[in-house]
Amino acid sequence: MQIPYTYQNAHLANIDLPEKYAQMVVDWYKSKKNTLFYSGNAGIGKTYLCYAIYQKIVEDKMPVRFFPERKFLNTLRETIQKGWDYEYEIERLCDVQWLIIDDLGSGQITDWQKEVLFSMLDNRYSSQKPTLITSNLQYKEILDTYGQRFASRLYSARNTIIEPKDLKDRRETEV
Repeated sequence: MQIPYTYQNAHLANIDLPEKYAQMVVDWYKSKKNTLFYSGNAGIGKTYLCYAIYQKIVEDKMPVRFFPERKFLNTLRETIQKGWDYEYEIERLCDVQWLIIDDLGSGQITDWQKEVLFSMLDNRYSSQKPTLITSNLQYKEILDTYGQRFASRLYSARNTIIEPKDLKDRRETEV
């Protein structure tokens, strides 16, 4: 996977989170199971965290797939255009030890996209394989956009949920 220049040096040691949240990330990573859902305003380091964790997984020589949400959905659209079974493709894409989905809900969501994303989440939830999902959406927006079944699995008590309300957009202070 080609890592964008901005994130080439992303590392867990450099994540800029309050200690409480940083420890939650470390604990989730060490557990190697369930979902870490990190949501909040733009510019608080969600994509940076994805690349830092991705690079740690690669460094630890474990299998991983990383998709921004739109790339995941585009991959499935291409599968349909080729006449292949997209449900099989979802299972294939999800059948990896680690899965990272960045920027959930970043665009308009169709019913088909909701169904696909629910299948992905349900697959990962059922397998308890480690999954990192980031989004600008908070609980109410997730519920309104994706529905109760999706929100219930994403916000399950066995998952790690990080939704800081007090972090500022770092891009506003870049030099």
